[in-house]
Amino acid sequence: MARCASCGFKPERAIDVVKSRILDKPHAVAVGENGDVIETGRTRAELEAISEQIRSGSPYEFPPDEVAGVSLVYSEFKRITPGRLAREMVKWLAPPVALGLLFALVLLWKR
Repeated sequence: MARCASCGFKPERAIDVVKSRILDKPHAVAVGENGDVIETGRTRAELEAISEQIRSGSPYEFPPDEVAGVSLVYSEFKRITPGRLAREMVKWLAPPVALGLLFALVLLWKR
């Protein structure tokens, strides 16, 4: 991950990456075989308040449930191999590409 533009922190350990994702813009990620959605992130106003809290010397307390959920997403993300990514890409792109080619062939045939 890149360095934080606000504070300069660069997460190295997995838990630091997870916490950095929590202190990011709001986003949702589907995880697991059944596609459970994990929502995380903070609004700009929340991030500004948290930033002020940290600057004043009071650490931010990360919600344990959110840390656990984002940790699950992170560990699943790290398990994605290039082969799996290629298979998923083919699985989702092959049908619309095939349909487009079929449509083009029909149009050419009708000429």
